[in-house]
Amino acid sequence: MTGPTRRTVGAILALLLTGCGGASETTAPTTSSPEATTTSRAPTTSNDAVAAELDGLVWADSDPSAAPVVVVVDPGAEPRAVRTWEWTAGTSYSMTMAMTTTIDQTVGDMSQVLEMTVEYDVIVEVLTVDERGAVVRSTYAEPNLLVDEPALKQQLEAEFAAVDGLVTYQLSAPSGAVLATAGLDDVPGSEFLPSDVGAVAALLPDAPIGSGAIWESRSTIDSMGIAVAQTTIVTVTDMTDDAISVEMEIVQEIDEAMSSLLGSQVVTFDSTGGGEAVWMLGRGFPASASSWASQEFELSVPVGEETQRVLQRLGLSLIMSTEPLN
Repeated sequence: MTGPTRRTVGAILALLLTGCGGASETTAPTTSSPEATTTSRAPTTSNDAVAAELDGLVWADSDPSAAPVVVVVDPGAEPRAVRTWEWTAGTSYSMTMAMTTTIDQTVGDMSQVLEMTVEYDVIVEVLTVDERGAVVRSTYAEPNLLVDEPALKQQLEAEFAAVDGLVTYQLSAPSGAVLATAGLDDVPGSEFLPSDVGAVAALLPDAPIGSGAIWESRSTIDSMGIAVAQTTIVTVTDMTDDAISVEMEIVQEIDEAMSSLLGSQVVTFDSTGGGEAVWMLGRGFPASASSWASQEFELSVPVGEETQRVLQRLGLSLIMSTEPLN
């Protein structure tokens, strides 16, 4: 698989995981120093071993200026309340995910179609909880790869070998915003990892909502180096004291400023997605979720005095579930 294709898969994963339950709309982090980590990121805890573990991490902070904007379109029926994610330190969950990717790529006169399925098993543990939210540790088992194309399978197996035993961390706010992550830097194949499987299910509005509520989460993400405006439309289909069932529609468009910059190079860009999930507020994770995404991206690329057509069609689906372990 070519480099641009892999970057596109990573970008569309953000779309997928937003629909399936990931807070993937935060964007490019910058790495802070270990000294800053110790004073500004380590949550309060009475467990000395956990405190020492977190003090040793180098956190990457999400860019506050790139945080998604959440707008309530319809507050829903009464009774309404402000809903937040709640965690209990010391709880742990088994999370399973199966992701299928289909890539149809044409460059000039050459075409290729690839399909692969990756199955993940992840142990998710809530380490600490304080007024800022929760720190969650995710430990990966070696993924199971189902790939027919031998060369691609060999390449991916080599990259995914580094995932076995991988440990990542995430600090998430009660609203679902991802404040910081640690553990993913320089990991081979990390562009394929659902980096926020330890995150809360999705961003919640800070306004009271009830059954039938609708809100939009608007952000800008990166796709092949191109700024893409993403809107996630969330509709509440059922709500109880500790769970919210939702349906989601996700639409991406090339950022207006980026479109002007690229000019005639972009021939077509069409990207949509959707999904449904049951978010368990007391867990901070989806009990079950499924989502899909499709993207068509066509460029006219100058090659010498001529132009070359690059067309990519991607289809993805993701199914995930969590079960409590204690």
